[in-house]
Amino acid sequence: MPKYDKYLLNKDVNFSTKINMLKAFAIIPVNIINCADCVRQVRNQFAHNLEKTKFEDLEDKIKNQISGIYGNIFQKKNENLFTCFRDIIFYYSHGIDLYMTNLSVLNSIIRSKDFIEKISNEFQEKNYEALKQMSDLKPGAILLVDENVILAKDNGVFEIYKLNTAK
Repeated sequence: MPKYDKYLLNKDVNFSTKINMLKAFAIIPVNIINCADCVRQVRNQFAHNLEKTKFEDLEDKIKNQISGIYGNIFQKKNENLFTCFRDIIFYYSHGIDLYMTNLSVLNSIIRSKDFIEKISNEFQEKNYEALKQMSDLKPGAILLVDENVILAKDNGVFEIYKLNTAK
């Protein structure tokens, strides 16, 4: 994300917001994001409830989340919540480190002049082709472009409808 470092250092952007950004961009595996969210929830449980001093004191929902994430990642059960949480933190921290390297490489590629020029040319060609097809439409005709339905009206006016592709 452009200028992400500005948000990363912003004190008003909390861990939950950063996790939601990771979910939205979908560039890091969901297991790593789930681990991050688990760490956040456990941290909040201990930080905001000082009478809670051990993992057994956590809410059942959080304990189940720890066990579920652990089982999903490591394909085994472990009754010791502390051990499960320790392994989740290890998986999360090393997973983030690995993906940071990948994201750094991706960042350098997508910022390169050649890549930007190639993408720009592809979009220009695609848009040119769509505009050419639209100019040939008679009133009342329909054109499907990507996930858009284009309805030709009179006098070169078009209505564009987005197809609902949600599953």
